[in-house]
Amino acid sequence: MEALQYGRNIFVAEISFKRTADQDGIEHQAQMPGGLPRADDLPTSEEMVAQLLAQKHEVRVENALRFHLFEPNDLDIRFVEQPTFSDLCSQELKKRDPRQCFWVRVKGRLPDSMALHQAIAAYFTDHLLLSTSLRPSGLHIWNPEVVRMATVDHCLWFHQAFRVDQWLLYQMESTRAGGGRGFCTGRLFTEQGEMVASCAQEGVIYLKSNV
Repeated sequence: MEALQYGRNIFVAEISFKRTADQDGIEHQAQMPGGLPRADDLPTSEEMVAQLLAQKHEVRVENALRFHLFEPNDLDIRFVEQPTFSDLCSQELKKRDPRQCFWVRVKGRLPDSMALHQAIAAYFTDHLLLSTSLRPSGLHIWNPEVVRMATVDHCLWFHQAFRVDQWLLYQMESTRAGGGRGFCTGRLFTEQGEMVASCAQEGVIYLKSNV
């Protein structure tokens, strides 16, 4: 499948299917991370941003915060790890492991069409995945030092049925970054710990130091 814009190819997709949803055979899965707070016990992304904006930031940091996190959408996102004022503005950047996760669901009830739920999952699995590559450098996507990030390719596998209007934990990891690129993988888990989807992504990362 190809998508064209102004006569130029901007998107190529390859899709594979299997005949039946359930087949006998071996079965195992990666384990869902343990010890995490429940989604309902975490602030919404709007509440988190409002708390951050109540503090004094550089104008560029405030603009990036508003652009990346405060834009209206139909996704309810709850970050397991809450960014702080010092994370955004400190001259001594706090380096982190290249892993992060958040809870996500669509606001409101959706029809039962699995194709619809899978399409929405394909959309939000691109959200913040590439930013996982920034963590070992102590950066966030809303730091002024980050100029531009863009997805180059995104692969997604659905393992079993799920609903995006129920909480899903999105676990992300970056195993490699270099040469202006970042590589990340992700997993989606239900609240019951069932792994329902996996993804992999490579993207371009432009910083002030390489533009």
